[in-house]
Amino acid sequence: MVAIGSLMLGSLIAVGLLLTFSWWGLVASMSAAIGAFLSWLLFRCLAEHLRLQKKIAGCDFEGTITGPYEETIWACGNCGQMLHTDLRCDSCGAEIASDDN
Repeated sequence: MVAIGSLMLGSLIAVGLLLTFSWWGLVASMSAAIGAFLSWLLFRCLAEHLRLQKKIAGCDFEGTITGPYEETIWACGNCGQMLHTDLRCDSCGAEIASDDN
């Protein structure tokens, strides 16, 4: 909530500077807009970090933790290397047998 408020306040300041001053208003409004975006990004990162710390500690937290979803990585049964194709292993050349046959 603080992050969105900071972004909106920075945007209003940028528009006000642009309307008040002509050339220098453009430069000042761009710097205010960039500052607002960076503060929004900082607050989002801090919120994500706090959520992760609360999850590790076992405390309740609001919101969702962003990040990758669970993925399945297949490995070769002969050499243990990660498989890149469904046909054969790139490392040892073993043929991959499918369960569909």
